[in-house]
Amino acid sequence: MQARIVDTARSVASYRTQDGRHQDFPSARQACTIGLNADGHSETLYRALMRAEAAAGNRAGLRSAIARWQDANRHLTRDQIDKKTQTLVDKLLAAS
Repeated sequence: MQARIVDTARSVASYRTQDGRHQDFPSARQACTIGLNADGHSETLYRALMRAEAAAGNRAGLRSAIARWQDANRHLTRDQIDKKTQTLVDKLLAAS
């Protein structure tokens, strides 16, 4: 069940951040939040949330999403941190 919630949340966030009339950043954020409540360690959802906040131009929201991800992974060593997420964090921070 947890995996389905995460997959659905990621799909909704992805759909809601695409250009077009269906674009809705608050809905993308909400989908990620719901998914992260089900699985607080989902790297795909943290990346989706960070992308949504960056696309919305919400610098404070981006920083909050990064802080939430860092807090969820505070027990991991640098070698254990998901490299895709760290690369995204570095890219988004450099761009903002």
